[in-house]
Amino acid sequence: MIPISAVIANIGSWVIAMDKYYHVNLIVIPKRASLKVAQAEYEVVAGELRVKQAALKEIMDKVNQMKSDL
Repeated sequence: MIPISAVIANIGSWVIAMDKYYHVNLIVIPKRASLKVAQAEYEVVAGELRVKQAALKEIMDKVNQMKSDL
């Protein structure tokens, strides 16, 4: 048989853990939302970068072709 004090200690530990979890989530949840916004902005900028890099590659290919023609 488990002593009552051990059961109470386990319940107390669980309550303390849930309290810590709650307070950590108060900090983490807004940061996760900010992360989603930042990732969406990053995807837009990364897409623009890929377009610019493709244009740069075309221009560099033309420049290299002109150099080889000379």
